Amino acid sequence: MKRIYKMSSHLSNKIAAGEVIESPASVVKELVENSIDAKADEISISVGNAGKEFIKIVDNGNGIHEDDIPLIFERHATSKIIEDEDINHIRSLGFRGEALASIAAVSKVEMISKQKESQLGFKINVIKGNLFSHEKVTSTPGTTISIGDLFFNVPARKKFLKSNSTEIKNINHIVYNLAIANPSLKFNYTVDNKLVFHTKGNGNVIDVVYSIYGREMINHLLEFKLSYENVDIYGLTTDLNYYRGNKQLQSIFVNDRYVQNNALIDGINEAYKALIPIHKFPVFFVKIDIDIERVDVNIHPTKLIVKIENENNIAFSLQKNLREKLYKKDINTQYEVKKEAPPLEVNKVQKMEEEVIQPSIFDNFNKKAKEDTIKEHIESYHNQIIEKSVEIPSRKYEIYENLHYIGQLLKTYLIFEKENDMYLIDQHAGHEKILYEKYMEKYNSHKLDSQILLVPDIIQVSKEDIKAIEINQNRYENFGYDLEVFGDNEIIIRSIPSIFTLSQAKKMILTLIDLYHSKEFLLNSLTESDIIQQSCKHAIKAHDELLNIEAKHLIEQLKVLKDPLTCPHGRPIIIKVSNRELEKMFYRIQV
Repeated sequence: MKRIYKMSSHLSNKIAAGEVIESPASVVKELVENSIDAKADEISISVGNAGKEFIKIVDNGNGIHEDDIPLIFERHATSKIIEDEDINHIRSLGFRGEALASIAAVSKVEMISKQKESQLGFKINVIKGNLFSHEKVTSTPGTTISIGDLFFNVPARKKFLKSNSTEIKNINHIVYNLAIANPSLKFNYTVDNKLVFHTKGNGNVIDVVYSIYGREMINHLLEFKLSYENVDIYGLTTDLNYYRGNKQLQSIFVNDRYVQNNALIDGINEAYKALIPIHKFPVFFVKIDIDIERVDVNIHPTKLIVKIENENNIAFSLQKNLREKLYKKDINTQYEVKKEAPPLEVNKVQKMEEEVIQPSIFDNFNKKAKEDTIKEHIESYHNQIIEKSVEIPSRKYEIYENLHYIGQLLKTYLIFEKENDMYLIDQHAGHEKILYEKYMEKYNSHKLDSQILLVPDIIQVSKEDIKAIEINQNRYENFGYDLEVFGDNEIIIRSIPSIFTLSQAKKMILTLIDLYHSKEFLLNSLTESDIIQQSCKHAIKAHDELLNIEAKHLIEQLKVLKDPLTCPHGRPIIIKVSNRELEKMFYRIQV
């Protein structure tokens, strides 16, 4: 039987590195957190070759005392906790003293540091955790640390690093959230010598979000504040007209620390349930300030997961408060929403069709004005609209013939009567199928029409999203878009698919971006049908109020579809409830 031996510090550091340093993003996180803990107010982050070649962090913080050099890269050496009770009062982002030791064990490190009161700074070089050079140098106050050739001595770890695009995406996620969590600090972030973003450090979270994600998101951000049992919550969340296809842009910060907490995230998403399309998610950045004794940040090696006292109650209060505000639409944005430029009227019949089927365009009119406006125009165009609904009409389904419209139930289901039977139609599923068949017909016949915008529209997105658009430029063209990348994070929209309004077309752009970013659905592996089904989610929603003439027009469009019985996802569009079934329900006849 083998005897027990104590590991060498070099070996134990390499093993510890596996817990703390998983990827270049882990290195960036630990080093930037050290800069924040050092009271820096300006931090520059540079990475090359997705962090595999080099990572450089420069800050103007307190610096390191030269006498502490022997301990800098020792495990469990830290200036942040000293006694047992300090564990229950952790205010710093880092505190375990493992990060620098773990990084140095698997990379080549150069550090330059100087304290403000010192005349000279020092420069040291470390390889495999061993100090091999030390000299005095002139430098500005603060610390500069450069990491080179990450995992050079751990080939198995280096081999399993992901592609550069994935590693950069992971680094971006870390840096973006660190910047949002600390709006009072100036951040400069550079990738391969190209500036990704910089922040002003003026303490305004909205300005930071704007610097990273651009104007399009800002135009839809809503601000809210909430206090619950000595917990202060401040948040930015998107309105009901802006959502994404995944949860990647949902961030929670507890005492300025970016964390993952499913209870809080699920609570916020629940507030949007039935208000936005299924499988879509709001974007939010929520900051929670709570007594540090009520938070345990010491349960995960990377300090990413934390436990919060009464987190389920906090989540429920957050959900309830946010849903009330969303439902009443009484949250005010701090930025004026830019008015959309109207698309060029290529086809008046088609424009009328959009007006009939999209109730949102009548928001500024009362109901009677709506009726008068529509009736005035529809009488002359009604037959043409029906004829143009789908270019190659198929046979009409008898179930849709001679339906007498009764009204709308729960602003979701349309009630019809025919031959003593009742018919219920799901308005969202029906319109979804109309858009789906129309788009598929045009796509399959290579007759996708574009409409040129009279005034080109500009949207701002993150640099990650710009990359997704550049890579898939031809696919956007196949869908009827004419897009041009302008600058580092702006897209000029010159043409959009003719079957979409400008608002819908912009949502489709974000949908395709999300599909590209998704780990489950890569854009180049999807069929066109899969992507088009995503676009159908921009149909009339449940809880949209429809006028009588709009409901009747929906039926006329459904009549000529190839398959008007189910939506693209297989759910029923129309359900028949016979007179006999109704009489059974009311016990008017014996079963």
